[in-house]
Amino acid sequence: SYSTVLVDDNPLCYQLSYSTVLAHDNPTRYPLSYSTVLAGDIPTRYPLSYSTVLVDDNPTCYQLSYSTVLANDNPTRYRLSYSTVLVDDNPTCYRLSYSTVLAHDNPTRYRLSYSTVLVDDNPTCYQLSYSTVLAHDNPTRYRLSYSTVLVDDNPTRYQLSYSTATKRQCSNPTLRFTV
Repeated sequence: SYSTVLVDDNPLCYQLSYSTVLAHDNPTRYPLSYSTVLAGDIPTRYPLSYSTVLVDDNPTCYQLSYSTVLANDNPTRYRLSYSTVLVDDNPTCYRLSYSTVLAHDNPTRYRLSYSTVLVDDNPTCYQLSYSTVLAHDNPTRYRLSYSTVLVDDNPTRYQLSYSTATKRQCSNPTLRFTV
């Protein structure tokens, strides 16, 4: 798990938390949770939650749920789309992608993309990548990317790398990183 928090003085700062845990009894089943909140009272602030769980009886099946809510009066201020595809040759391998775009003053203010792929040779090992870019006044205001890979020898272990860059930082930014 990791978390990073930029100070609340600048409403363009954000709070981000992410955690994933493999189930002990079945290494191919894992719960995934993700949440992010843009700080401040501006209408672009919203909570986001995402979770996916592989079904116990059949590791090749999984349940996916995704929800996002804008913290303001108009719930139609965003457009949400996601898709998931099972790989034909190996039903235990799947690719998942979703994207959401805020359709307020600037439809490109926030772009989010997410994808994950299970490794063919080892269905219990997967690669995860995530990136998000703010594309408002300064598209380089912050760039966030992380990736995680499960170690083959021990499916309950994983390696996590995280990087973030910003040209215009907030005052007294705070970065917390936990593995």
